[in-house]
Parts: sequence; C-alpha cells; structure tokens
Amino acid sequence: MQESDPEMIHSLLNMVEHKTKEILDSDVRYEMREAARWAKAKGLIRKKTDDEIHNELLRKPWIEVNRIIRSKEREQEGV
Repeated sequence: MQESDPEMIHSLLNMVEHKTKEILDSDVRYEMREAARWAKAKGLIRKKTDDEIHNELLRKPWIEVNRIIRSKEREQEGV
C-alpha cells in the first residue's frame, strides 16, 4: 500500500530527525561549539577590528614567544 503525500513527508521528517539525533549524539565537539556559540551571542568572543590587528602586529608579540621557545630548547639540550 502506498503512503499519501502527507504520510510520506511525515515519515521522511521522522527519519531526518532520528538521523540528526544520532549524528549529534556521536559528535564529540558539540558541547564546545555550543559554548562558543553562547559566548559569541553574549559578546564574549568577537572578531578583531583592523585597527586591533594592526596594533598587535606593530607590537610583534611573536618575538617574545620565539625567545621563550629558544630558551626552553637550550635548557632541554643542556639536560
């Protein structure tokens, strides 16, 4: 027996809902994405402005990081 259009649509939507739940249950990063989405909505996470990026590049923060990395490498080589 063939299903009518509304019944077919209902069956299809039930299958999609079931598969969606399976996918979300097996998603290990779902909680992290939800936390990030919440933080963005609250304004805690945002993209930097062009001025902020420019000012950060002028300060060259990677130079200090590289210095720390090199000193740690030297310490480990000496051990």
